Amino acid sequence: MSLSLRALLRPDNQAAAVHPLWQICACVGRLFRWRAVWWVIASVFGGVLLYFLLRMTAAAAADADGQPYQVAIVRRGDLVSTSSGTGQLVAGNQISLSFSVSGTLAQLNVQVGDRVSAGDVLASIEELHQLELTVATLEGALKTARRDLEDLYQNSEVTLAQARQSLAEAEAAYESAKNGLIHRGDMRCSKEVTEEYYYQYLQAQSRVSEWEGYLDGNTGYGTDFVLTRLVSMREERDLAYLNWQYCQSFTEQEIRETEAALALAEANMRHAKAYLQQLEQNGGLDMDAVELAETRVKNAEMQLAVAQHDLEGAQITAPVDGVMTAISAAVGERVGTATVMVIADLQHPHLKSTFDETDLSGVAAGCPVQVVFDALPDRVFAGTVAQVLPQLVESNGQEVVQADIIFSGDDSPADAGLPLGANAALDVTCTRAQNALLVPLDALHLDQNGNDIVFVLTPQGSIDQRAVEVGVQDLSYAEIRSGLSEGEQVVVGDIQT
Repeated sequence: MSLSLRALLRPDNQAAAVHPLWQICACVGRLFRWRAVWWVIASVFGGVLLYFLLRMTAAAAADADGQPYQVAIVRRGDLVSTSSGTGQLVAGNQISLSFSVSGTLAQLNVQVGDRVSAGDVLASIEELHQLELTVATLEGALKTARRDLEDLYQNSEVTLAQARQSLAEAEAAYESAKNGLIHRGDMRCSKEVTEEYYYQYLQAQSRVSEWEGYLDGNTGYGTDFVLTRLVSMREERDLAYLNWQYCQSFTEQEIRETEAALALAEANMRHAKAYLQQLEQNGGLDMDAVELAETRVKNAEMQLAVAQHDLEGAQITAPVDGVMTAISAAVGERVGTATVMVIADLQHPHLKSTFDETDLSGVAAGCPVQVVFDALPDRVFAGTVAQVLPQLVESNGQEVVQADIIFSGDDSPADAGLPLGANAALDVTCTRAQNALLVPLDALHLDQNGNDIVFVLTPQGSIDQRAVEVGVQDLSYAEIRSGLSEGEQVVVGDIQT
């Protein structure tokens, strides 16, 4: 039990008489010989002494109950959360190369391990020359098609003049067909000629009838003689009849032919008029001919593009600077469109890295990375997380996070001569907290609902439970985003409340 201040300051109290504070106050009293000052000073020192005695008593009581604890002051500082992993150097880009057309491999200019530059011809097939000829032929066809289209524009005045001439000729042909049209009832010959043929027929028929009468009577002519004369007479009569019929009318076929000729001439004239009108409206351009010429140009361009693609596909050229890592064909073999060779870009290597599953939340695209290769332990390379695989990958029987690390152009392992497959250790820093409230991790606890709490030592010496919002954490400290103030004291370690 602690002593009261009144008992402590009584002169007849033996415990106070031997206390150092009492001796100090007595000396001061004797020094100043002023009773009032002595009592003021004694009261102040007595109060201070009482406070410390109470704290000591509380601590002793805590020790007696078996509940010791340590405290830490809530302070401000910077915190960085780092995830560590391992990785291997891989080619930044491996490109599979192939022909776009089938053929026989005629030329192979590289071997596995050769370094090549972008644009180098690596291989070609025998059909290359035939494809070159096809391209040349189609280039000529395209030039012709373009020239024909250009002529339509340049010769618009000539086309317009020719259309006017064609219309004039069509109108003349129409007039001629119109004049030559035969109507039913029209006579082929003049009336006089027709009548003359008719009278010739009547006379010839009269003579035939007269001599036919000789066959029945005794005229002194023999039957054979009469029949012989009748043959020529009848022929003369039939010819006169045909002449008469020919001049008297036209045949149905002739009438239809003139009608068809007139219809055709009229259609040609209308077409010529419409064509001329179209040309006049379009400055002498035949838009149908222009459209057709443009279509021919487009077709020629498409055919040439296909041929050029085939020609380009008959050769394999290096798309980037790199090293040949695989070749799957030999000269003389038949090749198709499957992969023939693989080139690796060694100027821009990546780091294929893995992290523990527990670091999944601490690894994200865009986070800065520090890399140290086993072969160069004294050099740190700067990189960035380019991609994190969306699912865990099994490695050595464990599920790990896999990420692709790229290096900055000014700090690339390629400049250090590191080979593919070089092993490295790396640290990824995705989260930082600057000027944040910090507490030791041992000060954090979970309540029965799983929420973060701390135990705060109040100025009165009591312990308060406080809910907090935890932010960034490292191996020792945690960021407190809400629930605490700078300077407060939190209990570290286990505590019984």
